[in-house]
Amino acid sequence: MNKSVLLDTSFVISLVDDSRENHQKAVQFYKYFIENKIAMILSSIVTSEFCTKQDITDLPLNNFKPLPFNIPDSYHISSLFDDIYKNRDGQNRACVKDDYKILSQCVFNKIDYFITEDFNLHKKVLNLKSSKKLHFLTCPF
Repeated sequence: MNKSVLLDTSFVISLVDDSRENHQKAVQFYKYFIENKIAMILSSIVTSEFCTKQDITDLPLNNFKPLPFNIPDSYHISSLFDDIYKNRDGQNRACVKDDYKILSQCVFNKIDYFITEDFNLHKKVLNLKSSKKLHFLTCPF
């Protein structure tokens, strides 16, 4: 059975921007995923973030498997992170952040790994893993 990895925005930016500190690491991971036939999953949420500063054609799209954010994904996030998004003290519910949408996609779609350069997101993943809400492996680089 082939493995899969969900790519975070920070990873794809570092992959294509050779001026970034972790560019070489991202390239090494990218080659490793290809050589080991690990499917690289690219969420539409990630592409929307990426495209705010860079053109999508800068990405090696032929090596990525696209993952749309659909109604089942949106429903799943509410059940996975209900304790984070419940109304508190009569305040309006906070907007669902993209990080949680991406993590929810990873769980809902049974993706094996998640790779990110974002230290704060990695901390969120570790906290959620300790609460038994996430069951995939995360790979900070």
